[in-house]
Formats: sequence, C-alpha cells, structure tokens
Amino acid sequence: MAHPEAGYRLPREIVPQAYAIDLTTTPRRKGFSGSVAIEVCLAAATDSIVLHARGLKLGEVAARVGRKRIPATVRYQHARETASLHFDRELPQGDLTLELTFAGRLDPRMHGLYLARSGPEVAVASQCEAADARAIFPCFDEPDRKATFTWTVRTDPGLTVITNGVPKGSRKDPKTGLAVHRFEPTPVLPTYLAAVAVGRFDATQVRHVRGVPCRVVVPEGKLAQAEFAEEVTDAVLPWFTTYFAQRYHYAKIDQVAVPGFDAGAMENAGAIFYRQQLLLLDEATASWHGRKQIAETIAHEIAHQWFGNRVTMHWWDDLWLNEAFATWISHKAVDGWRPDWRIWDDFLVLRRAAMGLDALESTHPIYAPVESPAQATEMFDAITYYKGCCVLRQLEAWIGEGPFREGLRSYMRRYKDRNAAGADLWHAIGVAADIDVDTVAQSWTEQAGFPVVHFEASERAGRTVLHVAQRRFFARHDLRDTGNVRWFLPLQIRWSDGKRTHVHRALVREREEAIELPGRAVWVHGNADSIGFYRVELSEKLLDAVAGAVRELTPAERQALLDDVWALVLAGAQPIDRFLDLLAAFRGDADYVVVEAMAARAAVLLHRLADEATVPALRRFLHQLFAPALAALGWEGAADEGPDRAVARAELVGVLGELCRDEAVLDRATALAEVEAADPSAVEPNLAGVVVRLSAIRADRKRVDRLVGEYLARRERRASPEEQSRYLRALAAVEKSGPLREVLSLTLGETIPQEQLVSVLRALFARPTQAVATWRFLQRNWAAVAGRTGPMAISHLVEATGRLPAKHKREIERFFAKHPVEEARRALQQALEEIDLYAALRKREGPRLSAWLARHEGAR
Repeated sequence: MAHPEAGYRLPREIVPQAYAIDLTTTPRRKGFSGSVAIEVCLAAATDSIVLHARGLKLGEVAARVGRKRIPATVRYQHARETASLHFDRELPQGDLTLELTFAGRLDPRMHGLYLARSGPEVAVASQCEAADARAIFPCFDEPDRKATFTWTVRTDPGLTVITNGVPKGSRKDPKTGLAVHRFEPTPVLPTYLAAVAVGRFDATQVRHVRGVPCRVVVPEGKLAQAEFAEEVTDAVLPWFTTYFAQRYHYAKIDQVAVPGFDAGAMENAGAIFYRQQLLLLDEATASWHGRKQIAETIAHEIAHQWFGNRVTMHWWDDLWLNEAFATWISHKAVDGWRPDWRIWDDFLVLRRAAMGLDALESTHPIYAPVESPAQATEMFDAITYYKGCCVLRQLEAWIGEGPFREGLRSYMRRYKDRNAAGADLWHAIGVAADIDVDTVAQSWTEQAGFPVVHFEASERAGRTVLHVAQRRFFARHDLRDTGNVRWFLPLQIRWSDGKRTHVHRALVREREEAIELPGRAVWVHGNADSIGFYRVELSEKLLDAVAGAVRELTPAERQALLDDVWALVLAGAQPIDRFLDLLAAFRGDADYVVVEAMAARAAVLLHRLADEATVPALRRFLHQLFAPALAALGWEGAADEGPDRAVARAELVGVLGELCRDEAVLDRATALAEVEAADPSAVEPNLAGVVVRLSAIRADRKRVDRLVGEYLARRERRASPEEQSRYLRALAAVEKSGPLREVLSLTLGETIPQEQLVSVLRALFARPTQAVATWRFLQRNWAAVAGRTGPMAISHLVEATGRLPAKHKREIERFFAKHPVEEARRALQQALEEIDLYAALRKREGPRLSAWLARHEGAR
C-alpha cells in the first residue's frame, strides 16, 4: 500500500470500525500506558498500515486475522505524527483486528492526556480536538473515520473515572492493586470526541431529562455550585430535542468541571468537559454575565451532540459547520428560554471581534483549506465561530425561521452518524425554502472579508429611494477593494416615517442597486437589530438624520452605529471629528449594551490614539460623557432593579475609574473591595469584580500580596470560580513597575493556574502602561511560558503583541522568526497588521483628536 507522500491525510483503504482501549493512568504519575484493539476493514490486501501516533512508544504490535496473529515492526514518521506498521506477511482484504500496546507521558500543554491542576484540585484529563487523540492511543485520527469506543481504565482505588461510555462496573485487580473500570461501547464517533477523566470528583444525583441520564461532575466539595448547570440543562436539552425533531443519541450526559482546561469547553459525546468558570457558580455571588456565559456554553456543547457529534464534518476545512452552528443555535436556545437576558445583544461584542479580524488583509474565509494539525488548530478563531454565527443568523432572517429549521432537520436526518460538508447543509436548506441558498451562502463562506454598504437617498413620488453600493471593507486605509468581489447581501433596513419605525428587507445581488421604500423616510439605519454582517456607511445627510434620532434606535442598533462610524474612521473613510460628534450625542445613555460600546471606543481613543499631551483633555471629555449616566443610576440600585441596570452601573464605574481616573470613584471602589474581601456576597455581584480590579490600579507590593493571598485562600476553600477570578483579573490592572514585576513572576509558577495564564498576560498587553514590560518579560521567559500554554491559547498570546507600540514591530518579527509558533502563524500576521493600522491612525487622526477636544472645551 502506498504511503502518503505529502500532507497529513491517511490512506483511505483502511476503515476503522471499533476501538477497545485499555488505559492505565493516575494523577500520581507522569507516564501512562495501555493497549488498544482496533477493528478495521481493509479494502485491499496489504503488508503495511499507517495510523496516527504522536509522542507514543509502541510496544507489541500485531494483526489478528481469525485465529492467526501476524506481528509487525514499527517505523515512525514524526513530522507527520504517524507510525507505519510493517507485517511479516500480507494481510488479506476484509475485517481484522490491530492489537497494539503503547506508553506515553502526560502532556504539559493541556492537550492529549494531561495533568489538570488548580491548587488542591488535580485530575488526569483528555483533550483530543483537533488532532490529539493520537497522543493518547494509536488511532486513525481524522474526523471522517468514525468508530465505536469501548473504554477500560485502570487507576488508583478511590478515584472517579469518566469516559464517553456508561459505566459497566469496576473491580480491584489483585495483582496490581489498581481499580479497573469498564464501560459500555459508544455509538460511532470521530476520535476527536474520545474522552477520559480520572480524579477525585463528586457528582450530582442522576436526573432524567427527556429520558437522558444527566449528571454534573465537579471537583470534591463543589456540588452546591452545580445547581445552575442542572437548571440550564433542564431547559436546553428538551429545546434541542424539539428543534431537531430528533432524540438525543448517546446513552448519558456527564458534564465535567475539569481543574485545568485549554479550551473553554469540549463537546465530547456523553462526557462534556468544561473549564470550571463555564459550568459552576454560587447563586449568592454570580454576576449576570457569569450566568449568561455558563448558559450559552452549556447550550453550545449540548447542541454539538447533534450538530458535530452525530453529523460530523468531513475534514477540518469545514470546522465552521460545527462551531458556527453551535454558536448560533446556543444563542437561539438561550434566547428562547430567557428572552429577558438579551443574549443576542451580548453577542455584539463577539461580532465586533470577528469584524475586526475580518477587516484585516490577513483574514481567511469561513471555509478555508486545512492541511496540517497546526492549521486545524488555527481555525478555532473568531472568524470560524462568530462570523460563521452571524452568517447563519442573517441567512435565517432572510429565509425565514420555519424553512431554515426544516432544512436543518432534513440535513440531520440524512447525515446522522455520517459526515457532511457545508454544501450539503445549504442544499438541504435551499430545498426546504425553495430558493437558491447555495449561491448566497457561498458568497459569505468561501471569500474572505465582508462588505461596507454605502447608502444615499433620493425621493420619487413621495417615497424614499435608497441607492446602495457595496465594496469590500478593509480596516487599513492603504488597502482598497479591487472591484472583483461582491456578496449576495440580505439587507434589513430600519426606517422611520416620523410616526413609527419599519423594517424593509431586500436581497442585494449587485455591487450597486436602488431600493425603494414603501414610504418617505425621515431617517434610515441600514442594519436593523445589527443582524447583518456588514458595515453601514451613511451619506452625510442620512448620518445627520439618524444621529438626531439616535434614541429611537434599539440598543443593538445604537451600538452598531457607533462601531460602524468608528470603523470608517479607522479605515480613513471618515474624519475622527464625525465619530466624536456622534459619541457626544450618546452622553447619558445608560443601556448596558451601549455603555459597553462607548467604553470600548473610549479605551481605544485613550490607549491607541491620544498622545501624552492630549490625555488630560480626553479624560475630561470622557468623564462628561459617562458621569451623568452613573449619577442617574447611583452606586446602589433599588431592590427591584433589573440586572441590566446593575451591569450598566458596573461598566460606568469601571470606565470612570480606569479610563477617567476619577479619584472619588477609585477611592469608593477600593473601600468596596475591602467589603468584598470580607464577604464576597456583600457587594452587588455585577459590581464586585469591577471594584476589586479598580482597587489594584494603584496597588503597591503590599496590596498585591493581599490580592494574591485572597485569591489563594478562595482557591483553597473551593470558592466559586467567579469569586476566584475577581482577584486574578485584578492582578492584570496593577500598574506600578515593582508590583507589576511581581505579578509577571507569578505566571511562571503554580499560583496562576495554567488555564488562566494567557488571560492574565493578554489583559496586561491590553494596557499601555503594562504592555512593554509584559513583552520584555515574555521574551526573557518564552520557553517557560510557551511550555505551559495550550496550542489553542498560544495564538491569543501571540495576537496580543499587536497592542505594542509601532517601534516594537521589527523586534516582534525577529523574535517569532527565532521562536516560530505553528498554531499562531496567522495570529502573528494579524498582530503585525494591527500595529501598522493603529500607527497610521495615530499619525493621521491624532492631531484632529487634539483639535476637536480643544474646540469642545472652548465651547463649554
């Protein structure tokens, strides 16, 4: 049989059907060992077989054909992460069993099989996506090689073992003293969904939700923190069963809080793994954001049990089929359960992140070729998840909820327990809707970037006619649309006739079209409810009109209006004066979505645009912008206050304290932080994390020691993840050089958990007072930091270097040329492009910012 000469795909003539894995592991030892029997079917006779193995030492290897055992020798292809098995004689066509023993070591980067640790909590856990099952046992590690899995796990007595399968029983091996746990076989799965966890866990009582046995599995002592996860599961599992018109396929759902996890969560069939902060909470101290984040994450992972697990992509170039879909439908499910939570409004922050990346030259299409495991890992980004989600959402809005759902159901029925491609999904939806979905969808998934839509207005026979023109949007002003791309663009236009607002829908097929509204418009907003994935560029007249009616827009539309005008400033299509005039019109807006958008832009103005001489005037302007809203809300809410107002208050306090450096706000926040330290439930939950963070801005070494001490004490007593993270996030706000060096040094030890390492460093990069010191530290300690950072998280760390001043660009290029990160090649390109982007912005718009502020102060 010919071996692959290029690329990373395995020969197709061998089809795996079943794995029987016998694994020996314990948190006490760095090594693990085991055996696997793989039932395969050979399409043709051969004397060699290639499969995946990385970092494993294979021992005895043989093929069993009937009663015959045919031994093999092993050769490794380390660059391809494969092993070739060469047999003493030819294996016949048909069914046979490969029998292999193996040994390996726990991975230090939280992938494959690794030691998960957070203070006193320790467990062995697996993370197999994208291509890391091969680091646990030899296998055919590609998503279209589905097979059943039967686990046997040998470990220390007294430990809990979780796998994909239902427990079958356990016994003590009299020879080794180990406990032997056996599990029932699973339905067919791709290898990236294989899962095992071994440690000291507690589990909730089994609850049957729509007939499915469900548990939440937590580190010892945290059962009370699992109640909300049970509530969410009770709500979303029936919702998905109804939506897909298909029962849950696997025998159980164990949701496991792992004490150290690189990914946020992982949808392993029947055994979903989570970071603790995305599964557990304390009802008395949980913020609104924390609740919503947990609910959306649980919904995302349970959605995967249908879309991704039951119907799986053929290859990683269609990763968006899994992740974009799960992101979209998880928001839809949570919104259906709790519409008062405004989960789609929260999504706008993620939409902004996707649009920011997709406006760069270094972006990629949603569907992009993937050849290597590193490239597959790189695809887990904002484009795949959040742009993909936006595309699905805008297509559903155009097609209609009913036909869209029927198409999905047809797709699920046809491809259940099989593999599919994006074209299969579009075809099924198109048939159900009786329209050409393929052409429209492919314009969004197969070409990079997105359009900016320019709107001009005229009048004809008493009706407004909108003249729209689309072009590709680039954030950099030196890049221009070449004129050879266009999108099939489902527009949703909000407009007012002066009496009430309306929404008009139109599908734009050409680069320029005219759209006649059914009346005369007083004002127009080109993206109703911010559903579309495009920027809106209004003519000067239309922008003046909508700015004068800004409070008639929904919060999502107000947020999008700010973001769109800012994006045009960034691209050199608008002067900053236009944005600042618009921003000033939002003074006093106390909707939490709008406050977040204003705060995000304020931070960019302060950190990326203003020079040292401009900062005082900018802070005075920002104070005038945000202080009225906080004065109206007050520091303490009424007993019947909604969580949206509490979140707005917390955001306003954060802006006034951190960006404006309001001493009164900082003093009060520091006092409240003392109250929170004494009793985590004594400060309103949405405000608690903000005041702890603000208390760290002026921290000296003594204060840093107290922050660290409180964090460690909470971790030791197994406080909720959110209560702990208040203090980790606060460490990233420390500014004084001596205390900052102390914070940075903590990232090299066990104080800051491995899973939180990149979060802390990224937050430090985001603040200009800490960014350069963080970069110097990272350069000196790269080997240690990279050695503890997972392959998914490390791209975020590399990308964070884009916050550095332009004078460091060449230094960054030289450093990563010397220390290349395969999983972060695109992230590095994005970081370098971001540095150029903001350097050009500062040169072009910095003087205009200073002049505008001077005029603004002179006019007061």
